[in-house]
Amino acid sequence: AVRKNQNIKSINDLNNEVVLSGAMDSPQAHVVPLYHLKSLGITPREIKPFNLDIGKHGDTALGEVEVLKKLASDQKDFSAAILSMMMWKRGVQGEIAGVNASDLSNQFELLD
Repeated sequence: AVRKNQNIKSINDLNNEVVLSGAMDSPQAHVVPLYHLKSLGITPREIKPFNLDIGKHGDTALGEVEVLKKLASDQKDFSAAILSMMMWKRGVQGEIAGVNASDLSNQFELLD
């Protein structure tokens, strides 16, 4: 997900940006997406993982829930976030406690 008012129109635009992610051992919200970025030669300025429930390999998705909460907040110290499609859909459908679905969808969008 990328901030709508940023000039990020493709995955290549993530170079030198601050990117949030789920727990560092989460395959879907950290490991695989970051490997993909690296394989494309894309280097974000900083990756900020939400390391909750380390050792469970993202099974609880608590890191992704915190990413969604940060996306829906007024904080603007990041440009994009990596999370699973399942969690993004749950967030914009209002299925995550503590995440305002309209704030989330009004401020962020997915890259094609």
